Amino acid sequence: MNEQPSLLDWQPPQPPVFHFLGSTFKSERDQKRLSKQLKTVHDVMQDGRKRTLRQLADDAGCPEASASARFRDLVRLSYPMMKENLGSGTWTYWMVVSTRGEQQ
Repeated sequence: MNEQPSLLDWQPPQPPVFHFLGSTFKSERDQKRLSKQLKTVHDVMQDGRKRTLRQLADDAGCPEASASARFRDLVRLSYPMMKENLGSGTWTYWMVVSTRGEQQ
């Protein structure tokens, strides 16, 4: 007879590991670092403020190329990410958030 598990032993399901792309990506070398960058860029973008790539990189504490890549990862994860061309090769990036601070 199967015993019903105790509610005290229940653990929430873990989110899936994000699969980064790229021919140079090596999970054992890069997964932890890129996952931390992804979380940091996500946390920075949650205020909904428009930022240039340079500002995003500065706020997230990572190189511009990494900030750009993590922004694209958030798009792939279906976060409401937006961008606007300001001209002369300058873009601004932001996340759409509701007035309650939750993502739309």
